[in-house]
Amino acid sequence: MEAQNIARPAVIAAAARDVGLDADRLLADSQDHQGAASHAFERSRRLAARFGVRAFPTLVAEGPRGRAMQVGARPWRHLVDLIVGTMDPASARPLIAHVETDTRTPPSLAADVRQLFDAYDSWTAHEVAVALDLTLPQADALLEQHARDAAAAGRPVPTHLDTPSGALWRRG
Repeated sequence: MEAQNIARPAVIAAAARDVGLDADRLLADSQDHQGAASHAFERSRRLAARFGVRAFPTLVAEGPRGRAMQVGARPWRHLVDLIVGTMDPASARPLIAHVETDTRTPPSLAADVRQLFDAYDSWTAHEVAVALDLTLPQADALLEQHARDAAAAGRPVPTHLDTPSGALWRRG
């Protein structure tokens, strides 16, 4: 959906259809300012205010051992640790066991970047940093190295577009 106004209903509908959503219902619900969507939004807004949420994304976990909040995108393991930290130990054990035996662990960094571009056409350094649990300078360097490696191996070379919020890398 590049170079399109994401505020236009037709663009929203096309994006919804692309991911398998009922676009007609989405558009109808978005226009129902007095209906369920509006009430759910208000409930979420009040809850966010109660927890002190000031940024997106924010994850708030609350359990017997207290409340924890994580602001900003983080690797999934950080989020699991946040949630487990609020749970009583007996309840947390099955979740911890599942995470520790999950075979879908990230591969090595060089292979990671190739897999990221195999899955999606474009990435920012910030997204790569979050996905691979790296610092932003490490992600920038990794993306630059990936482009050099692709050129040396005769593979299509990812291109990047500098934007005010950082470079956008596109699959070559």
